Amino acid sequence: MVGKRKRRYGQHFLIDENVIQNIIDNVSPLKNDCFFEIGCGRGAITYPIARICKSLQALEIDPKMINITSKNREFEHLKISITQGDILSTDLSQLLIARPSYRLVGNLPYNISTEIIFKLIEYRDKFKDAHIMVQKEVADRLLALPNSKKYGRLTLFSGLWLTFEKLFDIYPDAFSPPPLVDSTFVRVKFLNEIKYKIHDMKKYRGIINQSFSMRRKTIAKSLNSLITRGELIEIGIDPKARPENISPDNFVILANYLTRLTD
Repeated sequence: MVGKRKRRYGQHFLIDENVIQNIIDNVSPLKNDCFFEIGCGRGAITYPIARICKSLQALEIDPKMINITSKNREFEHLKISITQGDILSTDLSQLLIARPSYRLVGNLPYNISTEIIFKLIEYRDKFKDAHIMVQKEVADRLLALPNSKKYGRLTLFSGLWLTFEKLFDIYPDAFSPPPLVDSTFVRVKFLNEIKYKIHDMKKYRGIINQSFSMRRKTIAKSLNSLITRGELIEIGIDPKARPENISPDNFVILANYLTRLTD
């Protein structure tokens, strides 16, 4: 009997062979690639990639899944290593020391996917690229453009260090058990340098958090304790605009202006 899913781990195992092949085709592993996989599960993606690449290092929280995956008859013939641990509490600089850089792949647990994405930003120098599966709603927020309801804090914070490309959607019946939501497979590129010149990151984060905590209000109202309508007009921002209407560039201009005022 195949190991049961543990509800606290948010496990949904990919079973659709067409989807698995589509993932492999988009990842396009090469023989000299070294991979890091978040959550190997039952090995649905692990083994197809490991048959091609130079090595695969996986991090899996569930010991039962490690036992299942490592019992595959191919395990001893492929360069696969699996470490038991929680991605959010694991020091990746210590785990990923065998190679100078890795390609990342993973089906991220939906309940902690945004936390994982921010963790990866911290270790972005370790990765050449990433291909991740996330809840469709999260993917929509990562890919959102100004003037859309999905555009917000996650878009702006992650977009400083990462770029995202939607590859394809995955429907619940591709998994066992089926999740209650659709999923999206996304390609991630890690930027060598932060996308914008931000003078004070704490100030930038604070302004965005304050703006989107009252996203239905105009920017003039949500930030009235920090800046006047006249000052907003002076730096080229419409006081009547809502936070979702303000481009990343203008949020940087706004943050840098307020930083200069308080210096």
